Amino acid sequence: MATLIVRFKGADGSWKRCPAAYGGNGRVRSGFAVVNGNPQQVKQFTYQVRHCDHRKLKYTQAGKNAADAEATRKRIENEISATAVAENAGLKVEKPTERRTLARTAAEYIPTPNSAVPRRPRSRPGVFQRNSFGRSGKPTSTRLHVMTSSGFTARSGCAAALTGPWPTNINGSRPG
Repeated sequence: MATLIVRFKGADGSWKRCPAAYGGNGRVRSGFAVVNGNPQQVKQFTYQVRHCDHRKLKYTQAGKNAADAEATRKRIENEISATAVAENAGLKVEKPTERRTLARTAAEYIPTPNSAVPRRPRSRPGVFQRNSFGRSGKPTSTRLHVMTSSGFTARSGCAAALTGPWPTNINGSRPG
């Protein structure tokens, strides 16, 4: 048997655990706990599922969403009942050791920026020539761009690009 519990901060500042309150439609009332037999609205709360595992009482975190917490309670209750039926039939139930998440599975197949794949730096400090191409594919204009070490880009027509200290190229020489 699994019970949905609301863990909340009481008026005196201590943390308390009470059963979750259910509405007339059978759904969990979000933010309500049964305190002394009456549903009471609580603040600063989280849901937990109380269940026994080999005669030991356990509280499993179920989040702050009432519907997700009820789904977690039902899942745990189904696992407990399936395990009990299997043990009565003489079968052994193996629980998965670790749950696979989408992020972890995707990381196995898709390289991320933090992976060991070497990447070329986005841009290096220096002066670069940028060509603009028209629809025919022929260059229409050429502009010089200045890239500083801080990543600032300015066109040759801008006063900011022509004033101030010039950045150095990769080999240490000054551009221009």
